Amino acid sequence: MIIAAIRSGTDPAAPLPPAAFHRWLEDPIYCPKCEATYILVLDYDDAISRHFSNESRRHLQMLRKAVMLGHSTDHRISHFETNGVVVTSHATPKPAPTPNPPPPSPRHPSPTASSNPRRRSFANVAFNFAPFARKLLLAPLPLRPRPA
Repeated sequence: MIIAAIRSGTDPAAPLPPAAFHRWLEDPIYCPKCEATYILVLDYDDAISRHFSNESRRHLQMLRKAVMLGHSTDHRISHFETNGVVVTSHATPKPAPTPNPPPPSPRHPSPTASSNPRRRSFANVAFNFAPFARKLLLAPLPLRPRPA
């Protein structure tokens, strides 16, 4: 007997357990710390057997523990499966990353990227202008007489 627990509101991340017909159980598993709910799926023949409550006890305990431990990862795993011995978690595949759009092209090409060797870049103009600007900034300001 294989029981799968699928988080409500999500699709199964792997194929459902092999069966002719599946039965979705009425009693889901709830995370005791938040509002996550997992719905249980198993083979119809196993679900209607006379000894289902005794045979499924270990399976359900393991799935409850897996759901409770999944709370620490914000329930990123949306599909658990157990056969009574081990719990298998099926991660939801990550969506493909969207490529970044190319940066916008500048309206005017930069002066340094110009093919004209005589054209100076802004950095060269600012560097050549610096001594003249220093003289202007350090020169005393002329005082104007106040109008009467």
